[in-house]
Amino acid sequence: MYVSAEIQIQPWIGTSYGQSIPRILVLGDSHHGDEGSAYADFTIDIINSYLVGTQPSFAFFTRIMATIANSDHWLVDKRKFYNSIIFMNLAEGVPVISSGLRPSEASFIEGKSKISSVLQDHRPDIVFCCGRDVERVIHSIFLLEPRAPISRDGLTANVAKLGASFFFFSKHPSWSYRRAWRDVFESFIAEIGMAQQMKSAREQWTMS
Repeated sequence: MYVSAEIQIQPWIGTSYGQSIPRILVLGDSHHGDEGSAYADFTIDIINSYLVGTQPSFAFFTRIMATIANSDHWLVDKRKFYNSIIFMNLAEGVPVISSGLRPSEASFIEGKSKISSVLQDHRPDIVFCCGRDVERVIHSIFLLEPRAPISRDGLTANVAKLGASFFFFSKHPSWSYRRAWRDVFESFIAEIGMAQQMKSAREQWTMS
């Protein structure tokens, strides 16, 4: 487990993260749950339950995987995929009570030390950011180097760079998420010069 006194809800760090390139961090906005249900391993337990099938309806995690893998989800080994990445939510503290409510500004501000620590310690090559709230808060925390947006099939993703990390700002995958986001992400991968590395990673994620 990633140990940090500054972090209340620990990030999921796959057991094989960093063993190959690209190193990928997926950054969501917040969990949803009952008031007071947050604890240190909240994220870790949710992803473990998704991987073993006790929470099969998490379309959010499936859509992220399919987009990054550029594949139909049933062709991807979700354990291999998630064990190769980091996942964390930016908002800190108690999860939102229901999916109809949004994280508070204070909870996003509290996440500043969390994302700063993970970026510094784990040096992701790609940060896949989910939703416009995350994009807005990330820009308020860091002085990013803007890159040209990528547009495909009526969809646009903003792109930025911080040090060696490239940020891809996607629509939030919990909502109506078009398959064409795969094409947008694929163009992003080509633009940052990681097509070959991503091809190798995807071969490792393929169901055997």
